[in-house]
Amino acid sequence: MEVGENNDQVAVVQFSNDPAANFYLNTHSTKDDVVNAIRSLRHKGGRPLNTGKALEFVKDNVFNPSAGSRRLRGVPQFLILLTAGRSRDNVQSGASALKGLGVVPLAIGTRNADARELQSISFAPAYVISVSDFSELPNVQQQLESVTLVIPEVVTAETPTVAGVQRDIVFLLDGSDDNRNGFPAVRDFVQRVVQNMEVGENNDQVAVVQFSNDPAANFYLNTHSTKDDVVNAIRSLRHKGGRPLNTGKALEFVKDNVFNPSAGSRRLRGVPQFLILLTAGRSRDNVQSGASALKGLGVVPLAIGTRNADARELQSISFAPAYVISVSDFSELPNVQQQLESVTLVIPEVVTAETPTRDIVFLLDGSDDNRNGFPAVRDFVQRVVQNMEVGENNDQVAVVQFSNDPAANFYLNTHSTKDDVVNAIRSLRHKGGRPLNTGKALEFVKDNVFNPSAGSRRLRGVPQFLILLTAGRSRDNVQSGASALKGLGVVPLAIGTRNADARELQSISFAPAYVISVSDFSELPNVQQQLESVTEGAKKDVVFVIDGSDDAASKFSFIKEFLRRVVESLSVAPNKIRVGIVQYSDDPFSEMLLNSHTTKEGVLNSIKQIQHRGGSERNIGAALQHVRSDVLTPQAGSRIREGVPQFLIVLVGGSSTDDVRGPAVTLKQSKVVPFGIGTGDAKTSELQTISYNPNFSFKVNDFSNLFDIQQQFINSLTELSVEDIEKSGPVYPTGEPERGVFGEKRDIVFLVDGSSNVRNEFGAIRDMISKVVKRVDVGLDKVRVSLVQYSDQPKVEFLLNEFSTKAEVLNALNRMRSKGGNVVNTGRALEYVGRNVFQRAGGSRIEEGVPQVLVVVTGSPSSDDVSGPAEHLKSSNVAPLAVGAKNADAEELKTISLLPDQSFVVREIRDLQNLEDQNEQSPMLAEIAKGVSFNFMFFFPPIVIPDLGKKDIIFLIDGSTNVGPQGIVHIRDFMLQVLQQLDISPDQIRVAVVQYSNTQKTEFSLGTHTNKNAVINAVRRLRQLGGSPANLAQGIDYVLRNELRDSAGARPSVASQHLVVLTGGTSSTDVSKYGNILRGSNVNCIGIGSREADFNQLGAIGLTCPSKRRVRGRTCPWMGYPLIVTTVPPLPEIKPKIADIVFLVDGSINFGRGSFKDVMQFIIGLIDSIYDEKDSIQIGLAQYAADVKDEFLLNTHKTKDDIIDAIEKTNHRGGSRLNTGAAIKHIQDKHFIKPSGSRRDQGVPQIAFIVTGGKSQDDGQKAAMGLKAEGYRVYAVGVGNVEDELNKLGSESTTVFRAVNVQELSELNEQILEILVDDMKGIKLCTGTKDIVKECNLEVLVGFDVTTVRPGSSIFVEQKGLESKVEAALQRISQMRPTSCSGTQAPTVRVGILALNAAGQKSVFDFAAYKPELVEKFRGLRTKGPYILASRTINAYRDQFKSSGTAGSVKVVIHFTDGADEQLADIRKSLEAMRSEDVSAFVLVGLEKATNFDDLVSLEFGRGFRYSKPLRINQLDLDYELLEELDNIAERACCGVPCKCSGQRGDRGLPGPVGTKGGPGGPGYRGHPGDEGSPGERGPPGVNGTQGFQGCPGQRGVKVSQPSSSFYVGEIGLDGIDGEEVAPYFLISQLPSIDCYTLWSSLL
Repeated sequence: MEVGENNDQVAVVQFSNDPAANFYLNTHSTKDDVVNAIRSLRHKGGRPLNTGKALEFVKDNVFNPSAGSRRLRGVPQFLILLTAGRSRDNVQSGASALKGLGVVPLAIGTRNADARELQSISFAPAYVISVSDFSELPNVQQQLESVTLVIPEVVTAETPTVAGVQRDIVFLLDGSDDNRNGFPAVRDFVQRVVQNMEVGENNDQVAVVQFSNDPAANFYLNTHSTKDDVVNAIRSLRHKGGRPLNTGKALEFVKDNVFNPSAGSRRLRGVPQFLILLTAGRSRDNVQSGASALKGLGVVPLAIGTRNADARELQSISFAPAYVISVSDFSELPNVQQQLESVTLVIPEVVTAETPTRDIVFLLDGSDDNRNGFPAVRDFVQRVVQNMEVGENNDQVAVVQFSNDPAANFYLNTHSTKDDVVNAIRSLRHKGGRPLNTGKALEFVKDNVFNPSAGSRRLRGVPQFLILLTAGRSRDNVQSGASALKGLGVVPLAIGTRNADARELQSISFAPAYVISVSDFSELPNVQQQLESVTEGAKKDVVFVIDGSDDAASKFSFIKEFLRRVVESLSVAPNKIRVGIVQYSDDPFSEMLLNSHTTKEGVLNSIKQIQHRGGSERNIGAALQHVRSDVLTPQAGSRIREGVPQFLIVLVGGSSTDDVRGPAVTLKQSKVVPFGIGTGDAKTSELQTISYNPNFSFKVNDFSNLFDIQQQFINSLTELSVEDIEKSGPVYPTGEPERGVFGEKRDIVFLVDGSSNVRNEFGAIRDMISKVVKRVDVGLDKVRVSLVQYSDQPKVEFLLNEFSTKAEVLNALNRMRSKGGNVVNTGRALEYVGRNVFQRAGGSRIEEGVPQVLVVVTGSPSSDDVSGPAEHLKSSNVAPLAVGAKNADAEELKTISLLPDQSFVVREIRDLQNLEDQNEQSPMLAEIAKGVSFNFMFFFPPIVIPDLGKKDIIFLIDGSTNVGPQGIVHIRDFMLQVLQQLDISPDQIRVAVVQYSNTQKTEFSLGTHTNKNAVINAVRRLRQLGGSPANLAQGIDYVLRNELRDSAGARPSVASQHLVVLTGGTSSTDVSKYGNILRGSNVNCIGIGSREADFNQLGAIGLTCPSKRRVRGRTCPWMGYPLIVTTVPPLPEIKPKIADIVFLVDGSINFGRGSFKDVMQFIIGLIDSIYDEKDSIQIGLAQYAADVKDEFLLNTHKTKDDIIDAIEKTNHRGGSRLNTGAAIKHIQDKHFIKPSGSRRDQGVPQIAFIVTGGKSQDDGQKAAMGLKAEGYRVYAVGVGNVEDELNKLGSESTTVFRAVNVQELSELNEQILEILVDDMKGIKLCTGTKDIVKECNLEVLVGFDVTTVRPGSSIFVEQKGLESKVEAALQRISQMRPTSCSGTQAPTVRVGILALNAAGQKSVFDFAAYKPELVEKFRGLRTKGPYILASRTINAYRDQFKSSGTAGSVKVVIHFTDGADEQLADIRKSLEAMRSEDVSAFVLVGLEKATNFDDLVSLEFGRGFRYSKPLRINQLDLDYELLEELDNIAERACCGVPCKCSGQRGDRGLPGPVGTKGGPGGPGYRGHPGDEGSPGERGPPGVNGTQGFQGCPGQRGVKVSQPSSSFYVGEIGLDGIDGEEVAPYFLISQLPSIDCYTLWSSLL
């Protein structure tokens, strides 16, 4: 180095349990001083090793300006860590904090160091150097110096000076009551920080917000433009007050209101945005969403908290752990001012995207149904546009409204400025109209808006977005329009209210993540940020896998240039495209992970620095496997679990030297999309195997010609949509797949003639199939069985993945009835099974290379052609076998069969059962049961070795600790592969196996086994010997002295002698002398080693393979014939195991003394396999019968040898009574406690391992449940018929194991070890997989028929239980629990009711969420019967699902019936039609006196394994039974779970106590007036009234002329003058005498 103040500076720190600085960066200023100081270093000493503490120390005390660090001046900072062990404390936070400061850590570790720990500390994988021990350090000096000379792109991209820096800084201050005393110190601190800034419009801007229960802005970023104004505003701050502290609410506030252009934020102009939070307490609300949203905007949050603040909360808010500062209280703030200022001066690399260029079309629901919501939609669009950079070279915007038809408000090229667009949006008027035709609108924008004439820049590569806002379900089809838009490269996003159809929105949108749901449009402001983040650009993870072999050295610069040009065309950003690079030759190496760089510049700089690595091999398969396991992971930056498309670009310069098939298939099955780019030397077939499909492969003459395909490739990579990928689909290799050793997996499909021709003999066909099923090992991971019945049309009885046990398949067969039909279309049926059953969706594992078998059973000649469909099946790797009887055409059967001699003909169907004896050489049933070996040979021809003569072969295998559990598995698999090719018999080839490590062990000798099966079974039981170091020399010597003897079965006089050495490392002693000894003894030796093996040693003892490296699929000359050699692959890092295990063993008479010893040997074998010197495993043992005997406790023995010795000395106790429950309670109380050695309080796994041979006399299940409830893992291993007992004891099905007898216990070792080792490493089942949460929607149509009621009469009188049971069922089925794939979300259930009366009139209530009103509607149907069950009823159900059902929902019919009103055959035909239209289940409930109900249940479908349990109205818990039916149907339809065992329902509980009397009800409503009554009888005469008042004087009489008897009438006088009209009045004095009638008359 050049050491000096202006050159390099050096510091040295030693650490053990704590760190100590020997000297700092500014202690010595010359090289001589530094060297002298290093020479005088003395070893510090101490333990344990706390590397994490040391990292924190150098961060705080060495990389500090006061200690001489020039970090703030932009000088690169390096930390070189040298360690010889694993840290006892956590290193993550210290390493992250250093990297956050811009320090580049490098790590050098010995073999005892933890490689993963070093990688987590170092800057990148290339910054880790491994040595065996520190004596090898001179060998890596040049590598270290080359790394430190290259300045990597670190977080401190630029270190600006204070002057001229531009930042927007928002202070968010705790103004709650709890911080009243601390607020003055906060205010003074903010004032001092601002004093050191350059405040101004072109410099720093400052805002201050206080918060408590709610936030309040004191001033915004654009409020003050000078430092004096800001300082004065801060001085005048007054404490806000209030409680509680809602930090989350405050974060949301500053996101929406402060970091906003209208408030002065310059975020969109690329100015760094900082938030400085000062808080004195824990938030009462959630801070996650607000913090994440801020970071998503590119804001860098810093958090300063007192002792009362929550440290985890502050870390989750802050940008990185280094951005959290802790103080005891705010009076200490002056001490951290410099630290804060140094952090805000370093501009971290955050997600501040470039100004986007997009064409965005808003498609708005303008229908009448959205009249009230339209203003909110308009305002939302306006706010979104406000945040855009609108212009010809930036974003362009168009708006279209739609209802029954669409109308464009303006196009993409109508307005060229943001103001014009915003004004146009403000002036939008609601369109109106109905119905809502979304499909028509999608077609409109495709044809008229995303068009160059309308301003679309699609053809220029500008991203095209469609944002749909809708408040309802479309009345027309949306599929074609949506697909067409995606085909153009448009990315649709859909925002819908609760009334919109979620499935419809998903089908329109680009992906599920592009659907946003709101209750109504008033909530749109809450999703604005989510929308803007989505439209920033399509996300992709792109990994380049480049050829770094020796052959590519001269052209490597062309590869780098190609990478550079491709990356230049990509939009690289953390939320857009991420890039990784892997170089491969002999081994793969990650040059750059997906999260190594977050900018395009960083990626391009990294590409420049890539150096060619070289290597003689081109192991592409290993590179693909490396990408899958180490690059496409969340830890490496992959977003594969978030659904982000994963692209792999593989550049190859020739043929692979290993197998690419398996890794390529695995990647494609993981939904990774590989491209293969190869030169002229690369095999086209291999490129196509690697590629997603042949269209994704490219071929060039030479790497210098890569640029000829550059643009074509870039177009494919950038324009490829998710829909394009799914549409094209992966293509898997169709050649010879890798063959398993035993080929246990098979998919067998029976295609059965169900026509009327064989109706009477159908039972014989069923019995024949049952016989076959009984002879195969049925299971989802073993043999899968399907059955399809056919006549004119095929009918699936069950698919390959429908049943997982033999019993379920047999039950389904027993229920099967002949389909019927007069026409037999065998050709159509063959075509059907090829398209629908031998597919992944039908449960087939054809893509995994599992053999596919089709067994056709027919009694009639086909009415259509069978040759074409049969040939298609054979070309698809399906092996057909044909069986015929009665009138079957023998030639036709031969045409169908794979080979002509694989067809079978009998006279009568019933003779099928005797077919097994027809041909001794090839009995049909046996062939199917064994896997139809004659068929598989056609596809998977084994390596047939000619007569090799007599040979004695001894395998000497490395069983040491260095190989590890995985290594011994690979060795065992290799041996099995070889043994399968040999003719093993006493007179031909004999085989022996010996393991070696520091000791030797004969697994079996040459004379032990006399046939191949026995040898293979012995090898399968092989378990690792263990021990260290591996001494090969002693191993060979042991073989010479013990195995190559006549007494061991060797035949040196008549058979050639062969020794096969398989080793995983270097022998601890010299082996060279044994080469001559072996040759002198006429022993031919071949050595096969892993990468870690010493090939010089192997060469010294005999023949080695031509390549002294790991090979796969190569041949090695051995015994005069080429055998396939597959050597041990490199071993993964082995994580130490830690556990406390207590074995609880049945010591009763269930195991005799001899059997008990076998049980002990089984336990010893397990301990021997799991116990390693690096592990921390404690073992306890207890024996029990009626009581328990403690053999030894967890802390009794410390070594494996002591434990095994103690077990071997354990004597059988005996006893007839077995109290498993008491024994479990005993080990919980006596073994799993701290005084006995339990480390439960340290988090060490606690495992109870129960071995039993009988059923417990007490309640073992209860005791086991108590143990499991406390977090213990319980393994249950049993012998004999104790399966039910074991299931009660084990933690789960994977920890339950059963053997038929004691001798077969050892067969369980591998299964047990696989689970047990994971438990001891803290690995849960299915680790690394993210639970897949699926939406599950059910539509249940409830129907009924009651035919025995007269028209107008109540059906509830005839069927008394119907009303209450239907009501209970409707309530219950609406309360479904979450399914296994729906997370915490229960399935949605929509219920409808339909009934059809005898006149053909439908009574329908449409699908809706359950409400009590539905029951009232149901009751309203009481008198509209009679109702019927006929084919018309089923057709009505089908029509109802068509008209009102939702696409993709699980459709179920529950029908209450009193019997069929039509022939079952007619009803069944309608049911088949309904089933074919995606109705999942038809469930019947028998009403009282239901006629022929036992026959009627044959109509049911979709009930899985529950058909044997017919439902009746009088069942006590009918509503629960129906709920369970729906639960099983939902599991099968939504989650793909073929069956679900719910356990036996418990007894009904006792009636509960009488409840307390409720309070008085509220007053009732006023009653309605009654009907008017009829007139009553006339009453008796009333009492005489009082005398009236004196009447008025009468008219004056006529005057007579004279008083005499004769008089005459005078003349009539003239009319008087009209008087004035006045209102009637009464004198007050008259009131008492005025009656009501007089008064009322006057008023009228």
